[in-house]
Amino acid sequence: MRLGIAVVVATTLSACSDRSPVASEQRSAIDLKSYHLAEGPIRLQEIDDNASGLTWDWDSNTLVGIINDPPAIFRMDMSGAVITEPVSLDPLTDTEGVTYTGHARYLVAEERRGSIATIRWESANTVELEERQTLDDMPWAARLNRGLEGIVWNPLDGSIRTVSEASPRSMWHIAAKRDPRTAPRLDGCQGASGLSDWAGLAQVPGTAHFLLLSEESSVVAELDALCRRVDSLDLNGNSGSQSIPQAEGIVVDGQCQIWVLSEPNLLYRFASSKPCKFAMDNPHDI
Repeated sequence: MRLGIAVVVATTLSACSDRSPVASEQRSAIDLKSYHLAEGPIRLQEIDDNASGLTWDWDSNTLVGIINDPPAIFRMDMSGAVITEPVSLDPLTDTEGVTYTGHARYLVAEERRGSIATIRWESANTVELEERQTLDDMPWAARLNRGLEGIVWNPLDGSIRTVSEASPRSMWHIAAKRDPRTAPRLDGCQGASGLSDWAGLAQVPGTAHFLLLSEESSVVAELDALCRRVDSLDLNGNSGSQSIPQAEGIVVDGQCQIWVLSEPNLLYRFASSKPCKFAMDNPHDI
C-alpha cells in the first residue's frame, strides 16, 4: 500500500482566537447529560495498536480512524467493524487527529511537526497528500509528544479548530481560506480550563458548538463558539460506562451518536435517551 503524492504546498496557518463568525448560544445543543454507553468496548481486531483519531465520512456513512505509529488510516462500518486494512500515510508522521471535509478529503494533525495535512483517499489502497500547513507558533516543548492531538472542521463556515494536548494546552481557530478575518492567537479556552488535557475534538452537526475530549479527566465537554462550556459528560460516571482507557478520538455522526476511540484499539458508542435534533445524512444539507 503506497501513498501517492500529488501536490505539497508548505504554508503557515494564522493562529486565531476562538471567536467564530457563527452566532453562539450559551445553552446545550446536544444535551450530553442524556447520553449513556450503548455499546462497547468494541475491540478492533484488525488494529493492533495506536488507534488515535476518529471522524465520520458522511459520503460513505462510515467511521474513519487514524493510527499514529506507523501512520495509517482505516475505515469502519457504522457497527464499528473494520472494513478496510490500514493504508499507509507515509511520509506523514505522528498522525494523531483526523477530520472529514467531504469529497474524499481529510485533514490530518501531525503532532510533533505541528502541521495539518490535507489528504485525499478515494481508491482503497492509495492516499494522496495534497497540502501540508504548519502552525508557526507551535511551542517546541509541545513537539516532544504533547503537541497537536485533535482537529475538527466545521461545515457551517469552513473553519478549523485544532488543539495541542499539553505543554501548554492551546487551541487554534483557523478561519476558512475564503474568510480573511483573523484575530490574535488563543492560548487557552476558558470553558475547558478545568480539563487536564485536550485530546480530541468533534463538531456538533448543524451548530457552532463542538465537543472537547479530555483523556486524563475522562470528560467530554460541550463548548459554544466563544469557548464557553455549556454541558459535559463524565465518561466514567454519568454515562454508566466502565473506565475508558486512553480516550483519544471522538466524533458525532449524523444520527446524534457519539463515538469514542481509545488506544490501543477500542471503540465505544454513546446514544441519547432523547430524539435526535439534527439527524442528517450530510452536514452540507443544513
